[in-house]
Amino acid sequence: MARICSKRLWESNHSQLRWIEHGNVCGPVATAAFKAVMPVENRRIGSTPIHSRNTYFKFWLQYSFHNFMNTLASKSRIIVPLNAVLAFLLMIMVNSCSMGTRFKNLLNAPVDLVTVHALDSVSIVPDVVRFSGVGENGHHTFLSDTRILGRHKDRPMWQANERGALTVSSGARVRILDFNFRGAASTDTLIIVEDGTLLLENCDIWNPGGSGIYLGKGSALLLKNVRFSQVKEHAIYGEPGVVRLEDCRMDLGGNTAILADSTGLFEAHRVQVSGTMGRGIELNGCNEVWLDSVDVEDSFEDGVHINDCRYVLLEHLKTAKNGRNGLTVSNSGLSGFMGVSAVGNLVSGLAVSDIDTLKMTRVELIGNADQGGILQRVGRVRLADMVIGHNAVIGLVLEACEQVDMRYSTFQANLKLGLQADALGSFNMSMVSFLHNGAGLRVQSSDTLHISRSILKENKGDAIHLSDGESLTFTGNTLINNVNALKVKNFAQTNLDSNEFSGNDLGMDLRLSGHLDSHANIWDHNKVGLHLSEVYAVKSIDDRWVQNSDHAVESMSVADFVLQGAIIRHNRNGILFNDVSSKAEDCWIDTNAGFGLKGLNSNVAISNSHLRQNVTALELGDGSGARITQCIFKENLLSVLSDANSDLSLSFSTIEGGGSGLVMEDYAQAEIISNYIDNLDGYAVEISGPNIQSVYMRQNVVANSGGIIKSKSRNGRAEIENNTFAGNTQSFKMEKGTIGALDHNIFHATGSFDLDIVADLDDVQWNCFGADTSYSGYEALRAHNMFLDPKFGENYFLTAESPCLNGGNGGQLIGALGVQGISRPKLKP
Repeated sequence: MARICSKRLWESNHSQLRWIEHGNVCGPVATAAFKAVMPVENRRIGSTPIHSRNTYFKFWLQYSFHNFMNTLASKSRIIVPLNAVLAFLLMIMVNSCSMGTRFKNLLNAPVDLVTVHALDSVSIVPDVVRFSGVGENGHHTFLSDTRILGRHKDRPMWQANERGALTVSSGARVRILDFNFRGAASTDTLIIVEDGTLLLENCDIWNPGGSGIYLGKGSALLLKNVRFSQVKEHAIYGEPGVVRLEDCRMDLGGNTAILADSTGLFEAHRVQVSGTMGRGIELNGCNEVWLDSVDVEDSFEDGVHINDCRYVLLEHLKTAKNGRNGLTVSNSGLSGFMGVSAVGNLVSGLAVSDIDTLKMTRVELIGNADQGGILQRVGRVRLADMVIGHNAVIGLVLEACEQVDMRYSTFQANLKLGLQADALGSFNMSMVSFLHNGAGLRVQSSDTLHISRSILKENKGDAIHLSDGESLTFTGNTLINNVNALKVKNFAQTNLDSNEFSGNDLGMDLRLSGHLDSHANIWDHNKVGLHLSEVYAVKSIDDRWVQNSDHAVESMSVADFVLQGAIIRHNRNGILFNDVSSKAEDCWIDTNAGFGLKGLNSNVAISNSHLRQNVTALELGDGSGARITQCIFKENLLSVLSDANSDLSLSFSTIEGGGSGLVMEDYAQAEIISNYIDNLDGYAVEISGPNIQSVYMRQNVVANSGGIIKSKSRNGRAEIENNTFAGNTQSFKMEKGTIGALDHNIFHATGSFDLDIVADLDDVQWNCFGADTSYSGYEALRAHNMFLDPKFGENYFLTAESPCLNGGNGGQLIGALGVQGISRPKLKP
């Protein structure tokens, strides 16, 4: 029989057929016969379609094979429809050239071969896969390259026996298009690729008895538009070299749909897997994995499981409603997840462990019953555009990762916690939102953290809780309406810059830490703005605490606290220092409903600061000390409250307007030097306790106030030197013998006092009592004091004609001030 070869296939376009590439007859006899029967215009048939009406071609076929088929039928006793055989012979002829044998169904209906011996009897080489529209065909082994085309519509059914439908072996390349494959209850595996390549396109596969396709080691499988259904075990399994799936669907009730081990390359594009009793897809030991637009739903175990793969790329992968984890990836190298979605899985949406490098972008982990995702022991992690929300316990867990970089992500409505990170080397988080979670972010035992430009809003617990690290940089973040906004514990170095804490129960809590550097942060409308406990050193520059309903700052056990340029305004209470050594410079502490600044067992140094319109501007608790220089106290109800056993130094400052100036309690001591005290409703100094250690007043101006000193103390002495008292309603209201020294003072238009409050009249010297008639009973003092007009200039400076300029002991100045424009005398050492 003549053998016809072609370099390409017959190609089907439904009912119309065309010859797409030049063919020729192998052998001179067949070539001559072929040319003889073909019309001249069709001898070059590279582009001319041949229709079923081509009588030349049809008659040539009938003439050539009529006698042959009669002889064949008489010998084999098998009646084969002539048209079917003619078409089938045209489809297969009998031999293959370098590209292998290629077959095509030329009929308008599937071929029906009742028995498989019909094709065997014509000795077709190589054997043709036996198939029929309704009959059973059994198993076939392909040993050479073969291509078979069924019909796109009304696909023929390839029905298998217990051995299956077909086997590809000996390196054969087999391509089958437009067929359906069906196994029997006894069929273990429907298709076996032992050694070679199999491409299936536009096929449906059923096998209620076992698996769909088995792939031997190193084999290759390409599927396009293939559907698996009613497969008892695996749709695809084995150890192939290459697998590529496109536009496939697997609706299974059996075990793991795809199980591939030691694969060189596994690709899946636009694949759907649902309803498996095991895992949807399981890949082990693959060199490269690429899943694109893959949807795995309703697996009894994990949706997708990838282990020990060198390169993993997942794009637009969706895993939903699986019985355990949506996606698990472990022991892999470079991995990239883009557009991955894990929704409604019964444990975790994503579980990743032991990976060198991982990049995740546009990932959704939503509504999973335990945690949205967990990443463990990953070297380098890059996360961006993540949406993690409505998970029943935790949104995302990071454990033992070396470098983590997260950007542009959202954690929302996770029931217990949005993000938990443990034992990280470095963690860089920027432009991430935590909204309405049980708690927002929790990081433990991590070295370096950098959190910037993120929003944490309305979390029920801690918005951020960080513990046990080396360095924290927290920059440009907004924390609004959380229970606790930021908790930091046991960090060597913490840096805050330009953050806003608003509407939280607690703005920030820093404990058991080394250094805190804070710059340009705002705490407003919190219950407590900032709480510090057991911190070595704090430096705050240009921070603001405004309208906090309890305390602006609570600071406990801080070795060194430096406050520069702070604004502490409209709070219930300002700054509380407890067991703190602190320094405040250039601060505004005003309109606080309680105290502006309070120290308990603390030492406070305040300079160049404004304390205005507070109930109590400065309060020193038991055992505290304060050094106040060049400050302005204005319109406070009480400027300074010095509690029991406190030590106060107030110098070069102004106390103006408001209620009382300085109130001292039992065993307090105060040094009041070179201050301007004016227009107080009460006394400049009040001593409320029965005992006082000491009061030393020098070079102060006390003017237009209710009085100078009011004291209930029966013990201790007050020393009052070189002061100017003018226009005060009262002077001294004190117990007997409690003034130890009263010299070089000016009393002008100020109420008189009983001389018995002075321990010894010899200590009342070099004072100017003015020409006030209220001092007319002080005859005993006239020898060592003057009763002349001090001749004040502007602001209680003296004029050049004042008798107080050189009227003191040895020509010294009397009063606090000399002539305006001349510096004050140096204080005594």
